Amino acid sequence: MGIVYGEFDEGADIYNVSQAQTPNQAYPLSGGASDAAITSVTLSIYDLQSSDPSTAIYTSGSLTVSTVFKAALTLDGYWSDDTTGYNLFNRVVASTFEAVGGHTYRFEYKVVTPNFGDLFYKFEKFCRPTIRA
Repeated sequence: MGIVYGEFDEGADIYNVSQAQTPNQAYPLSGGASDAAITSVTLSIYDLQSSDPSTAIYTSGSLTVSTVFKAALTLDGYWSDDTTGYNLFNRVVASTFEAVGGHTYRFEYKVVTPNFGDLFYKFEKFCRPTIRA
């Protein structure tokens, strides 16, 4: 899976939504078995305009798998790409890190699986500046 690109407003929560797949095209799921099984998930966030964009500005501890991956492929208002649906859905609340308008951020989910080892799902999102009174 390549990088998913998007935008978000400065000061707003960020929603990362994707149809994540394993190397053999299985869909990792919360509570999944065999090729769909997930052992753990962590999130690292990088500011690509910082003086050292390779250093994370935020790294989570182990996230609850069900807060990142759905138990089944889902079709709803968050997904319109196809009729298959999404399985990766994570809301990053605005207070998690201080997003700077005009910067692009990379969100990297490290997903540990019993059958494929470490898998990485990546999002790059531009922070639209907000003009405040």
